[in-house]
Amino acid sequence: MLETEALETGVWQAFDGWLTIFNDTLELTAAVPHAFKYVVDSVDTDKWAHINRILGMIAGQTYDACKNVIDREHETLHVLCLLASWGAFEAFIEEATKAALRAEPALLAKPEFARTTRKVAEKNLSPDDSREEIIDKVVNGQRGPLTEDGDGKYEDQLRLADLGDQVPRDLAKALMEAQQVRNVWAHNSGRADDVLMRQAPGLGVQIGDTVKVDLKMLGTYILAQNTYATIIINRFRSKHGLPAMECHGGVNMFKSSFDQLYPSALSAYELQKSVKAERRQK
Repeated sequence: MLETEALETGVWQAFDGWLTIFNDTLELTAAVPHAFKYVVDSVDTDKWAHINRILGMIAGQTYDACKNVIDREHETLHVLCLLASWGAFEAFIEEATKAALRAEPALLAKPEFARTTRKVAEKNLSPDDSREEIIDKVVNGQRGPLTEDGDGKYEDQLRLADLGDQVPRDLAKALMEAQQVRNVWAHNSGRADDVLMRQAPGLGVQIGDTVKVDLKMLGTYILAQNTYATIIINRFRSKHGLPAMECHGGVNMFKSSFDQLYPSALSAYELQKSVKAERRQK
């Protein structure tokens, strides 16, 4: 497969969609605190008149909202970003798996699909509709809990499309913790439950405590998601004869584990050069 061909695949398009959410979340969590601080700090300076002219009748409400968020150390922002990024992360894995299966329908002959295939056959659907229903039901039906060794729902889904493999332990543990923090905020008003206590004992909370999501936690969780997403796209690339690509650099505590898997990964610049070279040859 050529680089230009890879960019047209459903797997890459799913990854590209994830990257948009990842980058926007990083920018949002970096910019919003400064913007809110500017509004609040302007109250006691001559800049308040400028803010008042821009915001008009909602200036006071905006100040109150910004002050409240700052007093709570931006916890709501962090929670919202975690919930949104986790949804996009899970959607990426599901869509990448489904896209890989659509591109290689012979994989539907695996034993994991047999029971669903028999049930769908009873509906007398068209071949395309049958295939889509089989893929959706089997991929969405993987619900195994995440483990410290990287097993669970996501690897179960990826293995269906021959995209499963090992997950670095530090990355797997961070994803397991992130999932449980996300779950208590999505389903239990942020209060720790017994599942979180078992899956994320290092948080140091008791059952019923509110799990505070600070900026460091959010950064760890989002970087874990993106590093794992890049590992997945590299498995796809390797399967189709393409070199691995680098993950997000900067302050990424998982980069050393990633580099052990892919010591010769291409930089974004090198990848762009390859794409441009292929396009010139057409």
